[in-house]
Amino acid sequence: MSSWTYIVGNISVRMMEKTDEEAEYILKTVLKHLPKVCGSERDMEVKVVNSGVITGWSSHDEFQAWTDKSGFDEHQEFNIIINAYLRDTFFDETHRAFIKWLTRLAKRLPIDDGVVKISDGWGDNITVVNCHPFETLYESGEENWANYMRWRYYDNYRYPKELLEKYWPEVFEKENEEEKEETNAY
Repeated sequence: MSSWTYIVGNISVRMMEKTDEEAEYILKTVLKHLPKVCGSERDMEVKVVNSGVITGWSSHDEFQAWTDKSGFDEHQEFNIIINAYLRDTFFDETHRAFIKWLTRLAKRLPIDDGVVKISDGWGDNITVVNCHPFETLYESGEENWANYMRWRYYDNYRYPKELLEKYWPEVFEKENEEEKEETNAY
């Protein structure tokens, strides 16, 4: 007879990106790079769902330019739905693998809240309700590789260097000329 371990839960992640699409892309990319929690038949299933909670409202687009539209709602909170029926696993190893997975997630993205139940069907179970210890693991600096997926503004403009160069070449050339003059002055 096989041993089974079950994981069921929901983790809420708050993303602070320029658009919902950018936030979802970064979240899904991070999830793909986390260690696997697996059994002999299949791995833990993870789904991303936009919570629908309106976390803000803006009349500006992703470049902070004013739009003449009525504005749009920002939904920067996502739910990670976890579901796993893991065959040929034991409670302790599944618990250890899941905590490793959750720790890596918390280092890359800010965890807001969560409830996860891990059980083996025979009485051993644990429910992770308090995600506060994981909230403090978030690395916001350069050591967090997820930050490299976010584009940075070029100087005082609210655009990345590539967009500025492509759509406003006169501004980009002017900036480069001023930079060269400053360099030559030294």
